Amino acid sequence: RLQGDWSSDVCSSDLVMAVRLHSSVEPDPVFLNQVRAGYIQDPAAMRHLVACHQGRRSCYELADGLLFHKRGQRSLLYIPNCGDLRSTLIHEHHDVPTAGHLGMDKTLASMQRNFFWPGMSNDVRAHVASCETCQRTKHRSHLPYGLLQPLPVPQRRWAEISMDTVSGLPLTDRGH
Repeated sequence: RLQGDWSSDVCSSDLVMAVRLHSSVEPDPVFLNQVRAGYIQDPAAMRHLVACHQGRRSCYELADGLLFHKRGQRSLLYIPNCGDLRSTLIHEHHDVPTAGHLGMDKTLASMQRNFFWPGMSNDVRAHVASCETCQRTKHRSHLPYGLLQPLPVPQRRWAEISMDTVSGLPLTDRGH
């Protein structure tokens, strides 16, 4: 909580420093330990870990027991395929109120800033496609359906025949 009267100097360097301090994000040590433990269960991660330990050239690097995928100037944390680590991350980047159910592209972009795993886009696409909230609130991409139109009145008997195929109706008292 900020103390004092900030109304006189909104651009104060102390205020800017306080905002920077409160906006920094520290990685959760429990999560990082789960990632480290997950590498043992993921054969692909184990191959990359062995390559890093042997000093072979690859697009992966090892730091503090964590495997990072090098992409340009960025190093992205490799998330192993074990347990529900990947689905939890997708949930936290899509389903929580601060994420806002932003759709496939923005959820994927948010995750690709810090994390990597093979097939991430397919996993995010499947999660967003199965998100009940997104499906309920998705906007229509077509024109409105319009009003119902009645069937035309036939010119003679038996000229047109129609049938309703409603099923699953409750039985009457007489069993019909």
